[in-house]
Amino acid sequence: MDEAIEYDAQHSLKSAKGSLSGRSPRFTVAEAIDEWAEVQAADEGTVSVYLGLLQPVKDAHGDLPVRKLHDVQISRLAKQLHAGTFPYVSPAGNKRDPWCAALVNKMLSRLTAVLERLRNQGFTDHNAAASVPRMSTKRTAVASATKRETFTLDEVAVILNAAVARGLNLFIVCLLAFLGLRKGEIGGLEWDRVDLKNGRMWVLEQRKRNRRNKSERAEGEGATLTDAVKTEASARELPIPPTVVAVLKLVRQWQREMHLATGKRWGVDGGLPTHVVVNQRTGGPVCSDYAWYRWAELVTKLPVVYLTLHKARKTCGTQLALQPGIGPHHVGAWLGHEAQGSIASPVTGVYIDADDEFRQAACEAWEVVFGPIVTLCDTPGVYQRVKAQLSA
Repeated sequence: MDEAIEYDAQHSLKSAKGSLSGRSPRFTVAEAIDEWAEVQAADEGTVSVYLGLLQPVKDAHGDLPVRKLHDVQISRLAKQLHAGTFPYVSPAGNKRDPWCAALVNKMLSRLTAVLERLRNQGFTDHNAAASVPRMSTKRTAVASATKRETFTLDEVAVILNAAVARGLNLFIVCLLAFLGLRKGEIGGLEWDRVDLKNGRMWVLEQRKRNRRNKSERAEGEGATLTDAVKTEASARELPIPPTVVAVLKLVRQWQREMHLATGKRWGVDGGLPTHVVVNQRTGGPVCSDYAWYRWAELVTKLPVVYLTLHKARKTCGTQLALQPGIGPHHVGAWLGHEAQGSIASPVTGVYIDADDEFRQAACEAWEVVFGPIVTLCDTPGVYQRVKAQLSA
C-alpha cells in the first residue's frame, strides 16, 4: 500500500514538472531537437552541422512524443545508419549513404545532449540515448597497419611539383595546405593579412558555406561567405618561411599581370587586382570547397597514396614534431589548436605565454623540412611562361 502511494506521488510530481515546463505531454522529438538547437551558444554553422547529424532522428521519430522514445529505437536507428539500410529517400530521390562509426557516435552524443536537457528540466525521467552503447571505432590490426594519415616528404615533393606544373594558383593552394592552413583558411586568406616585406601573415578569416536558406540570406549574400576562423585559437599571426614569401611575391605579381592583361577587368568589380591570395579564374574569392576540389582533382591522378587536403595539414604538424627542439606546444601554436594545458618554467614555475616564440621556432623548422622541396619547384619558370603568354 505504501509503495503504491509513493509511486502515485512520484508520478504526480513528474507530471507537475512537465506542466511547469510549459510543454505538452505530446511534446515531440522534432520539437525537442529544434528547441535544443535554439539555445546553443555555438555559431550558426556549427549548429547547422548538429542539426544535420540529428536529421535522421527527426526523419525516423520526429513525430513521436519524446517521453515515448526508447533506447531500443535509437539503437536500431544507429545500426541502420551504419549499415546504410536506413529507409529514407530525400526529396531529390537520393538514398542516404552508410555512416561511419565515428559519425554515428557524434549523432548519439548530440541526441544525448538534447534529451539530457529535458531530463535536467524535469520533463523526462530518463535519457534514452545515454544508455545506447557507442560503436567501436577501432580498426583491425591489418587496417591499422595499412592506414596512412600523413604523406612522406617524397610524396610532398611529387604533389608540389605536379601542382606548379598546372599553374601558380593550384600550387599556392597545395603550399598553404602543407603550411598547415585549413581549407577555409586557404580560401579566406587576403593580401591585407599578408606582410611580404616583414614576412608575416594573419590567419583571421575563412571561406565557409552559407548554410542559410536562400530566403533567409541578406541582400547580395551568396552560397559562400567570409567569416571568422573556426575558434579563438585559430586566429593567429604566423611568421612566413622565406621560401613561401618568395612564392607569394610571384603569385601577387602574376595577379597584377593578369589584371593589366585583361584591361583591368580581372579582379573585384574592375578595381585593384584581386584581394584574395587564392582566386577564381575571374579573380574573385573562391567557394568554400574550392581548395578541397582542386586538391582532389590533382592528387587522385598522381602516383601517391590519396589523402584528403586536411592530411596535408596533419603532415605539416607531424614533420614539425619530428624536428629537434619542437614539442606539442610549438605545433599547437603553429596550427592554431586550443591549448591543452599551461606550460610552466622549470626554473621559476611561472606560466609561459610564448606563442610568438613557439611559432617562430616552428617556422624555422618548417623551412628546414619543406624549404628545399619548395626551392626545387620551378615557380619562376612557370611565372615567366605565363607572362610570355599574356604578352603574346
